[in-house]
Amino acid sequence: MKSVSILILTVCAAGSALALSDVTWVASNGANNANCFRTTPCATFAQALAATNPNGVIKTADAADFGVVSIAQNVTIDANGSGATIAAGAGIGITINNPGGQVTIRNLTINAAAGGSGVYISGGDVHLENVLIVGAPSYGVDAYGAANPVHVTAKNVTVTNAGNVGIFLEGASGSLRDSVIRGGNIGIGVTGLAGHAADALVERCELSYNATGLIANNIGGAGATARVSDTVITGNGTGILPVSGGQIISFRTNMLAGNTTDGTTPFSVSLK
Repeated sequence: MKSVSILILTVCAAGSALALSDVTWVASNGANNANCFRTTPCATFAQALAATNPNGVIKTADAADFGVVSIAQNVTIDANGSGATIAAGAGIGITINNPGGQVTIRNLTINAAAGGSGVYISGGDVHLENVLIVGAPSYGVDAYGAANPVHVTAKNVTVTNAGNVGIFLEGASGSLRDSVIRGGNIGIGVTGLAGHAADALVERCELSYNATGLIANNIGGAGATARVSDTVITGNGTGILPVSGGQIISFRTNMLAGNTTDGTTPFSVSLK
């Protein structure tokens, strides 16, 4: 009898493992079931993540609010032009703590207008592409690298009306391209923490109508550097602001004009 029980447990365990899929789905008519298949989709990103193998993909079938999600594994969430959203409420839309791993978020809108933040990252290599973060009273993207290395690659990311910082690299690194940060307090903040330098490449971006467009703040002494090219910084209260030895380095292909105060002229690097 004991051997039969062991066999049943083994089969059940194997069945549970096999329930995970490389591709899972969410849909507006979905229900949070065990598999999240295309024919039986789930209702939330959180449930789909629980049913997805590491390095798998979560896809959206149509437009709906699929709920906040916390990620601690390699995964891609791809809304693929469906109009999918996350309503962050007073919390955080996507929380990522995946040290040493990679997370990709594509084609998604995060609405944080109720008091929260868009994306919080405390570990991992995170790729954001075609992501719109609307009205975050706190942070659009907050990358905090004090405990684990964090790198953010942002392409075609738009953050509007962020109450604190649109994209904030705290002891973290970032490659920010073809993105717009508009109408908030600080557009991009690059802040070094004690023992953790912050470094940003800002290329072909627009920082406009913020209180301050770009800050590099070396408050921790480890270094804070923003290297900027082909970027428009205009309509802000202060265009650029290096603080406590933070560096803003221009490759002389930017437009810094039309701000109430443009700010300290950044260093230039000659390309030889």
